[in-house]
Amino acid sequence: MLKVFPDPLPRPRAAGPRFAMLGAMLRVGFGFILACLSAGAVMTGFVVTPPDIASGDPDKLAAAGVLTLLSAIDSARFAAPFALIATVIGERRTIRGWIYYAIVGIAIAFAGFVTQYAKAPASEPAIADSYALAAFLAAGFVGGVVF
Repeated sequence: MLKVFPDPLPRPRAAGPRFAMLGAMLRVGFGFILACLSAGAVMTGFVVTPPDIASGDPDKLAAAGVLTLLSAIDSARFAAPFALIATVIGERRTIRGWIYYAIVGIAIAFAGFVTQYAKAPASEPAIADSYALAAFLAAGFVGGVVF
């Protein structure tokens, strides 16, 4: 069939698989950074109480901010290989639900807690108490949901 009016604008080409993969990598990296920052903030919330933060004292706020960043860096160092494996599995199986990532975050946090407990010297008191476990699991849950 003959076209009477040609298309005035050429159709845009679909982004190639390289751009799709680059976009996914950027999305995953950004999500991982936000997840680590949120996990660090939760861990800080177990150390610095909310009334201390609400008091508005600049020294306490600065200390809480530094502690959050240090906790986020520590969380990222430990969780990165496990999160990469879980993310590859989730991306290949197109799992987009928050429940999967929350469960993965809790599992990684529990592994971190067990690692901290195993590394503790016998001469010092161990961190194996319910408060530390709750802090780790809460940070893992929040980090997984944010991711």
